Amino acid sequence: MTKNKNSKDIELKDLLNKATQKELVNFILQHTYYDKWFEDKAYVEFAKKVKSDKKNIKTYSQILRKSLNDFDVSEYDDYYDYDESVEIDAMDLWLNKADNYLKQANLSETILICKACLEEFAEWYSKQDGEFIHYIEPYCFHKPFKILEETVQKLSEKDIQDLLNYCKSEILKPKYKSADLVNDFNNLIKKMSILLKTDDFLEIHNKLWQEIKDKSSYEAKSLLDKKIEYLSQIQQPEKIWDVIKENLQIDSYREKWVKRLIKERNLSEAKKLINEVIRKENNGEWEVLKLQIAEEEKDTPEIRKLSYKFIKKRFEREYYLLYKSTFSEEEWKKEVEKLIVHYENAKISYLDSLKNISYNYSVVNVLKTEDFKERLIDYIEKHPSYDIIMNYYHVFAKDFPEKTLILFRQIVDKYTDNNTGEESYKNVASALKSIASIKGGKSVVDDMIKQFKIRHKRRWLMFEVILGNRRA
Repeated sequence: MTKNKNSKDIELKDLLNKATQKELVNFILQHTYYDKWFEDKAYVEFAKKVKSDKKNIKTYSQILRKSLNDFDVSEYDDYYDYDESVEIDAMDLWLNKADNYLKQANLSETILICKACLEEFAEWYSKQDGEFIHYIEPYCFHKPFKILEETVQKLSEKDIQDLLNYCKSEILKPKYKSADLVNDFNNLIKKMSILLKTDDFLEIHNKLWQEIKDKSSYEAKSLLDKKIEYLSQIQQPEKIWDVIKENLQIDSYREKWVKRLIKERNLSEAKKLINEVIRKENNGEWEVLKLQIAEEEKDTPEIRKLSYKFIKKRFEREYYLLYKSTFSEEEWKKEVEKLIVHYENAKISYLDSLKNISYNYSVVNVLKTEDFKERLIDYIEKHPSYDIIMNYYHVFAKDFPEKTLILFRQIVDKYTDNNTGEESYKNVASALKSIASIKGGKSVVDDMIKQFKIRHKRRWLMFEVILGNRRA
């Protein structure tokens, strides 16, 4: 909407033009005294106006240091508002200024501001101990690096080298570790090293690596991951494998190396590396690899022992079939019955959607996998539930349609009697659709709906859902 100007209106610019410089300065100073954001904005706007003689120099660092030290941390005592981040206006204003300089191709000022932001923020952050520091806006940490990464693309080779030398000297300072900025520094150094085709990144990596005491820690893995990224980008895959092989204390690296050994069929060495870990802790992932080796070696006793571990507590189809493959047909007839008894005795059951009827998931899936159709129907008759009939009726419906329809109807009738609400009615509609797909099921569905209209005549929403669904 355009504001209509009256020739008699007084414009603010006219008043400001009539004010003296002293009056304007006093006005601004008064407002910056009460408004911290306005003060920071004034510093950002007029910083370059300051003469750069040795006695009167006001650098970006000095200005930002003052702003950060003036930041009122007391307001964030016992800060536990997880829905809000802590914003530091001075950082936001200065980084926006750096962004604007970058767009104007004023690269030297862009770099100076980013350096100031990194140095002063890290210094200030390392001295804070309040809970609020965990909620500081991420841009304070990451945006200086994002701007510098964009700046690097426009720099000359000499200027890139200067910035690289700066980063190499800064990254080793403890304050950047405190502020968790080492990873961002590493990314920037990696980018510049690749552009210049130098080994500066590896040089810094080695220094940082020497400082890490626990070589199996998350910090150690993060640093090694950066080295692997670098080697990947300069296309040196074999050196990546050297890093992995030299750092088997990190589980994910050991796993990758074991998988390579298996692929190369160096199975004895792979088993040795796995057993070293398994002796310390029982880890299913290592058992999977050990089982893979047993399959490669066609070691039937070992396959049987390991695959059973994966199905002992709960049915797992992949490992169940592998376990079964280690028995002859006659042996399996006895073994499967022992397994069913084992699962029944374990009493591992799952509640259906009614939350009041349980069934044994493992027993049901053994019966399904073995194609024991009648036994599966019998089991469902003893443990009737909406979930179990919906999930397994297709196993036996074709061979035993009449028995399936009787059982299905009994379960759905009970479900309908005990459940209301749109979601439950959608479940009923889905069940009716399944019943209709069974031989003779359409007439059963018609009769069920007639009975519903008698027993549940006031459930207009139910009929809207099931009849609408049926028409569709």
